[in-house]
This record gives sequence, C-alpha cells and structure tokens, in this order.
Amino acid sequence: MGTQNLSINTNTHRAAFTTFAIFLCGGLVILTYVWFISTGLWTTWPATTTYYDQLATSFHEGHLYLDVQPDQALLQLSDPYEPDARNTMQGSDIEKLDAIWDMSLYAGKIYLYWGPVPALILAAIKLVSNRQFGDQQLTFIFISGLFLFQTMLLLRVWRRFLPALPIWAVLSAIILVGFINPIPWILNTPRIYEAAIAADQFFLIGGLYFIFSGLDRQTISIRRLVLAATLWVFAVGSRATMAIPVSFLLLIVILKLINRGKKEGAITSLRNQLAGFCIPLLSGAILLGWYNQARFGSFFEFGFRYAITMFNQNKFSGVLFSPIYIIPNSFLYFFNPPVFNYLFPFIRPAWNGDLITNFNNHYSTIYNAERIVGLIYVFPFFLFSLIPIVNIIRHSIKQHNRIQSLQEKDSGENNNDFFRWILMGLIGATVLELLTVLILFYGTMRYFMDVIPTLSLLSIFGFWQGYLTIIKTPIWGKVYPAIGLLLIISSIIISILLGYSSDVTRIKTNNLALITQLRLFFIHLINYSGR
Repeated sequence: MGTQNLSINTNTHRAAFTTFAIFLCGGLVILTYVWFISTGLWTTWPATTTYYDQLATSFHEGHLYLDVQPDQALLQLSDPYEPDARNTMQGSDIEKLDAIWDMSLYAGKIYLYWGPVPALILAAIKLVSNRQFGDQQLTFIFISGLFLFQTMLLLRVWRRFLPALPIWAVLSAIILVGFINPIPWILNTPRIYEAAIAADQFFLIGGLYFIFSGLDRQTISIRRLVLAATLWVFAVGSRATMAIPVSFLLLIVILKLINRGKKEGAITSLRNQLAGFCIPLLSGAILLGWYNQARFGSFFEFGFRYAITMFNQNKFSGVLFSPIYIIPNSFLYFFNPPVFNYLFPFIRPAWNGDLITNFNNHYSTIYNAERIVGLIYVFPFFLFSLIPIVNIIRHSIKQHNRIQSLQEKDSGENNNDFFRWILMGLIGATVLELLTVLILFYGTMRYFMDVIPTLSLLSIFGFWQGYLTIIKTPIWGKVYPAIGLLLIISSIIISILLGYSSDVTRIKTNNLALITQLRLFFIHLINYSGR
C-alpha cells in the first residue's frame, strides 16, 4: 500500500510539474508577444492602421464601403489604378492617397479586399463599446489565439498518440510554435496585412483542433463539427486564398465521416453529422458570395484587382497568380541567404534584386518581392516534416502489398490510422498553402505565415515520431535529439533576431532607445567575451 501511495504521489507531482512548465512556457511566449507589439514599451502599443475598425464602423452604418471619400482628382483619371497616371496628380492630392492605400476603388467607393470576418467581430464588440481598435491589437489577439490552438493540438497529440515522449520534447515544441518566424516579424509590423494573415491562420488551426477533438471519440461530436466548419468559413472570410486548403480539409473530413458512418452502420447519425458540418460551410459560402456580389457585382470577386497600390493589379489581373512564379519564389522562400552584420540584430533579410530583374527580363513577367530569408536558414527544423511523409508512404506500400498481419490490424490500427489521417490533413493543407504562396506574383516575408503554422506542427510530429523510433539505438538515440534541439534553438534565436529587422523604422519612431541599448549591450557582451 505504501508503494502504491508513493507511486500515486509521484505521478501527481509529475503532472503538477508538467502543467506548471506548460503554463510557464505559454506565459513566456505571450509576454514576448507584448514586448514585440509594444516595441518594448509594454503598456503603450504604437498604432499602425485601423482598416478593420473602419469597416466595422461602416457595417454599423448599414453599408459595405468605407467612410473614406476618394479624391475627385483620382476619380477623373483615365486609369486610377495606374501608378504613372497617379503621378500626374498634384502634391496635396497624392498625399491623400495614403488614406486609401491598398484599399479597393470601385464605382467611386472604397472597399477592403480583405475578408470581412475580423471587422464583423469588431462590429459585434462595438455594440457594447465605442472604442477604436487598431489592427495591431487584432494582430496580437489572433497571433495569441493561434499559439493557444497550436499548443492544445500539440498536447492532445502527445497525450493521445505519443505519451512516451519526454516533457522536454513537448515544451521545446510549444516554444518553437510560439516564436518561429515570421511571428516576431509580424508582431513588429502589425498592420492590416499582418492582422488578416494572423486571423486566417487562427481560424484555420482552430478548425483543425475542433475537428481532431470532435472525431477522436467514440461518438462524434456534432457540436465540434459545427464549430470547426464555422471557423474554416471564418478563415476564408478573413483571406480568400484560404479557400484552397480549406476545400481540401473539408473534403477529407466529409470522406472520413462517410467511411466511419458506413463501418458503424449509423446512417441517421451520419446524416446529422454531415448536416452539422456542411450547413455552416454552405451558408458561409453563400454569404461571402453575396458580400462580393453586393460590392463588385460578382460572386467570386474580392476586389484585389481594384487595389490602389504600387502596381496596376487591375490591368494585370490575369497574371497575378501563375505557375511561372514558382521559379523565383521557391528560391527566395527556401534558399535566399540572409545578410549578417556585427551590430544587433546581426541578421537581416536580403532583397535579391538581381534575381527579380533577371527573371522578369527572361520571362517578361511582373514579379516582385520584398526582403526575405529562406526557410533553410531561419527554420531548418522543417526538414523533420519529411518523416511523416515517408512513414505514410511506407505504410501505404505495406497495405498495398498486404504485408500487415491480421493481428496487427486488430491491435491498434484505429488509433494509428486516425493519427495518420491527421498527418495527411496537415500535409495536404501545407502543400496547398505553400503552392498558393509560390504562384503569387509578389513575395514577402509575412506570407510565410500562410504556411508556417501547419508546417511547424507537421515538423514537430515528424520529430516526435523519429525520436520514439530511434531513441533506443546506441548512437543515434543521443545524436538525433541533440540535432533536433539544436535546430529548435537556432530557429527560435534567428526568428527573434529577424523580428527586430522587420520594421526598424517603427521601433526607432516609438522607442529609439531600445535599439541603441540592445546594440550597446551586445557590443559590451562581445567585447567582454573576447577578453
């Protein structure tokens, strides 16, 4: 009895320590988020844009356009979307363009081409509060919520499928998803662009969590299916490009529900599950189509082509997305090297003007890109994402050749198959998200956010699978986790340093002393270390 009580106490203490460590890691991540978004000021968050707040106000007033009047000089141009035509405007008129920059001009009205969901959420909040919300606040909320959903997914997979993992592997994974680039980068430039990307990933990963938790039970939770479908509609309603990975995910969920319903012979339950899952999706698609029709006269037009920006997207709307852009984007997003410096933050993204110019001259395209650091430098840990892909291929080959025994199938195939299904969903979503980024005519660091949340989860699960497979071998059992930890630590450090180089102007404007103090600190540290 004494031994049993000791075992119970030990397990209780271990569980308490694990819970404390998880909350400690989570608190560290959120505090770092506050540090970045406030430029080190903590209680003061420097304002950026208020695009979503403006749209929320318009919704309250009963219309879909913004309360921003385009200048008459702009409307009188033969092509207001053409930058060269706008350059003929007078100085004061050109300055007014800042108020509608990257907004959509159509039929004399100004709209947002970003989805309306974040603004609808703000509109609901404004029913009880008249305060103005900046896009920096929304960015922080969505990034923090994304981190929460990723953490819950990690913990659920760990406890459900890989309980033999040591706690360090879980804690390091939580810190990794919290800090991986471009999260610090985005928090340091929290404008409408970053708020929209943070929103769509928050809703996408939230939907994945509720699908996982809704299907991973003896009786499928229809309530969680409804919630997952709603969140995925919100993801598309935040940024239209999310329709591609979401379409894949909803397809595999529907097939999963049908296959499980047939095996269990519960046709009535299957109908209820499909209805609970599909009705929010269909309703959301109809509402988004109506929203587009009401603004731009087309069910599928989101207004991206009508943006007042540095490029005439209306004129070249047919080539804004093209497979030809995979060539330069693949190099920039995976292999473009950083620029190293002896001053803090030591590493900066590079603008590869030669590649862009040569590509455009050779293929006669409109491609352009901002400063980018390739994944191989900033997130080499992503190579572990190949492990689940290899494991799934090997499993498929075994099934095809009927190598598995009946006993193996009866002894736990259901659990293993469900985990493989989750991994396949992550693989498919990641590939489609990456493909969407690669075929766009414009490259920028923030677009990493379209891929990183699913890719980081896939990489972590791959690392965990490899660890449990190789841990018992004499040499690789020590080398493998050491390599994984080294890549995690380097990825976190590089990501945080890059966060300081994403928009130094914002830091200098609001907290000039911060960069100076950090540079002096590291200069003294380097000098002291060299003695």
